Amino acid sequence: MEYKKQNNYFRTALLLAVFSALGPFTVDMYLSSLPEMMNDFNTTASLIQASLTASLLGLGLGQLVAGPLSDVHGRRKPLLISMLLYFLVSIACAFAPNIGMFIVLRFFQGFVASAGLVISRAIVRDRYSGVEMVKFMALLTMISNVAPLISPTAGSAVTTFTSWIGVFIFLGILGLILTGIATWGIKESLYAEQRVPSNFKELLRNYSSLIRAMRLSMAYCSPVCSPMFPGLHLYIRICMIFRLNCFQYFLP
Repeated sequence: MEYKKQNNYFRTALLLAVFSALGPFTVDMYLSSLPEMMNDFNTTASLIQASLTASLLGLGLGQLVAGPLSDVHGRRKPLLISMLLYFLVSIACAFAPNIGMFIVLRFFQGFVASAGLVISRAIVRDRYSGVEMVKFMALLTMISNVAPLISPTAGSAVTTFTSWIGVFIFLGILGLILTGIATWGIKESLYAEQRVPSNFKELLRNYSSLIRAMRLSMAYCSPVCSPMFPGLHLYIRICMIFRLNCFQYFLP
């Protein structure tokens, strides 16, 4: 019985980690294709890099929308709709006609991907509490933090067989798989009686509580934790941008 419970524990963590990893895959997976994309779109390195900024901006702003929506409508429905939209936007990115449209689509791709990041952690909060929640969140974070390391490598592997278009088709297929997981593999964890009323005052009250909690956590955790994860992401992206700036001189 204990083994079965532990097995289900890791299965849940792995499922939620896949949704959480969608953000890093969205941002990082195409980095190795930037020189090729600059050539295909006949544009500059700075505009190609703007697509990276757009996806990061969407990923950040989307969490401010997806979180409250999941508090009002439950976790499963917003997650399902977001993953379906992610599939459509990823396919649209693959066939973007110009760099301007691509940058806009990258913003929306990051925006809908943020639902996986924020709702997966909200599900943990719904299902667990106290020490159990801390342990589960640590396990989820540990699994999720592998994503920024493997996503550029995965993108390079895909471009071995196809062009940068294949990377976004791969992300679209990933979104479709996650839509299926959200439909059949994720159960609703926030029941109707636990949901937040849909009104603006309640939303502001929740944001106020969140900001107070952030101030407290930052006061204790920032000196130790804040340099770690941004440093990792910054290192990966700077390496890719450096590669882009070097290789642009050798592109035809």
